[in-house]
This record gives sequence, structure tokens and C-alpha cells, in this order.
Amino acid sequence: MKLALRLRRIFVVIAATLILSCSAQNSTPDPAEVERQITTTKTEEIELVRATIGDRERAAQFIALLRERDQLLNSFVAANSRHRDAIARLDADYFAERSAYEALLAEFNRSRAHAQRSLVELTMRMKAMTTNDEWLAISGFQLDRLDVRQLVYGKF
Repeated sequence: MKLALRLRRIFVVIAATLILSCSAQNSTPDPAEVERQITTTKTEEIELVRATIGDRERAAQFIALLRERDQLLNSFVAANSRHRDAIARLDADYFAERSAYEALLAEFNRSRAHAQRSLVELTMRMKAMTTNDEWLAISGFQLDRLDVRQLVYGKF
């Protein structure tokens, strides 16, 4: 009898803990709000570049590189989505062979490495067209304001 009472109490405590922890979770971010924040932040970044880089022609060239960066990152996000979908299709196929997974992962790694090299090369081009002080101001903004996790989930 005492054992049944103890088990019941343990169950109630576990259930209460689960309910409380689930209710404490943040709600899913609103995609439209996240997109608005990203757009606003990118606009602020362009304004910062114009204010920081005194030469209008260099500022315009730098802004073109920012747009190239955004296209590169968008392409990488799309490739990740395609990869995730391909993994899901393989997972759903009971008869999928290990070699299919290995080929898919190898292709993803090649794609990721290419995107990484492209982003590093682009960053080096950005650095080369700015002074140290200009780069510190712009890259500081990028680190502070363009962090995807922060844009989506807020400050931790």
C-alpha cells in the first residue's frame, strides 16, 4: 500500500515538472517578425557602411559585397534544406543502403566546404577594401546584430 502511494506521488511530481517545464518554453518565433528584424538589421548595416566608409564609391562596392554575402548565405540555407529533405527521404526508405547515406553526406560536405571557402574569400575582399577602423565598426555590428540565433530567439 505504501509503495503504491509513493509511486503515485512520484508520478504526480514528474507530471507537474513536465507540465511546468513545457509551459516555461518560449513560443515558436513568428517567421514574419523574424524576417522583419532581419530586413531592418540589414538596412541598418547598409546605413552604417555609408556612414563609416567616407568614400561613396568604396561604400557602394562594399554594399555590393554585402549583397553577394546575403546571396551566398541564402544559397547555403537552400542547400541545407535540400540536404535535410534528402536525408528525410532516405530515412523513410527502409531499404536505403549505407552507401546512399555516405554519398549524400559526402556531397553535403563538399557543398558546405565550398560555401565556407566562398564566404572566407568574400570576407577577405571586404577587409581588403576597408581600413582597420572601418572594418572594426562594420564587423562589430555584424557580430552584434546579425547573429541568427539572436535574431530568431532574442538575447540569451
